[in-house]
Amino acid sequence: TVETWPAQLTGISLKNVALRLGRGKKTPFCEQGEMLFTHFGISGPLALSLSSYLDAEPAGQELLLDLKPALGEDVLVARLEREIAAAGRRQLHTMLEALMPRAMAPVLAGLSGLRPETPVYQLNAKQLRALAAFLKAVPLTVKGTRGFAEAIITRGGLDVKELSPSTLMVKSRPGLFAAGETLDVDALTGGYTRLRSEKLGPGEYKVVVGIWIVDARGRLLITKRSPQKRYAPGKWENTGGHMAAGETPVGAVIRELREETGLSVAEEDVRYLGTAIVPPFIGDNFIARVIDVSALALKPDETCDARWVTLSELDAMIAAGEMAPSTQEHMRAYRAAFVREIDRLRREGAEMGDAT
Repeated sequence: TVETWPAQLTGISLKNVALRLGRGKKTPFCEQGEMLFTHFGISGPLALSLSSYLDAEPAGQELLLDLKPALGEDVLVARLEREIAAAGRRQLHTMLEALMPRAMAPVLAGLSGLRPETPVYQLNAKQLRALAAFLKAVPLTVKGTRGFAEAIITRGGLDVKELSPSTLMVKSRPGLFAAGETLDVDALTGGYTRLRSEKLGPGEYKVVVGIWIVDARGRLLITKRSPQKRYAPGKWENTGGHMAAGETPVGAVIRELREETGLSVAEEDVRYLGTAIVPPFIGDNFIARVIDVSALALKPDETCDARWVTLSELDAMIAAGEMAPSTQEHMRAYRAAFVREIDRLRREGAEMGDAT
């Protein structure tokens, strides 16, 4: 990065943060996960995944680091107010230790435009709001990548359109076959691409995504699997599916939602709940509130019915065996975050006065 302050935090690893490329509503990359500060800037899974979306000459591209992606700005302000109420006469950097690693607190306090040693009781509402906004969008500027000699992932290769999808033979060169890293297919770091028809080896997982849609009243949208489905026919579930090569988890879940229900949701409204490992699948799970559900349209070969249920009704359906087993198995990994987000979205909906 152009900024030198990350070097002061070398070795500090962050979990459940979000990294975004650019400030606009539409961005080629905005994901949540783990990140590492280094002597040259940032690294780790998030930075590596983001690197494939950078320009060929990336110097000057802007990144935004969200330290609390699970909290909206208003919720984060309320959290800061609670910390201040409990902090007494403590200084700002000490209070921030409740929100981030101790070594980060004085650095981020200073970057926010406030003095790290400021007594927290002196902060006014405007300063508190500005601090919350800063923690949700810490700016970073790309200086460059580390070069091929230190590369962990690369991009480029043969265009997949030049291959026969059934045999992977190069169409223009009969007898020549290509697969894996020789193909121009980007995937998230930590995995590799495969044909869906291929059998998995030991320790391998298929990557899937799932999303829960919530209305203004806190009800959840569930759909009923088509009777023609081989797995769990006639069972209820949330929306989800496989992630295709080159997709991000958020991009995949937005596509699945549109294909299965006809509903659309913006990337910035999708919130991460947790990752579940249920062999042979590993899945990232999300939640979002949709106000306009007039476009709801089911795909006959995928779903045959849809309904809105409360959390208690959902739990009753799980107990009665009406939900697809995969849905309830995945939910165990993110149940606490799931309940918190439903409550937050219900409160936000009540404040906005929008009713579905």
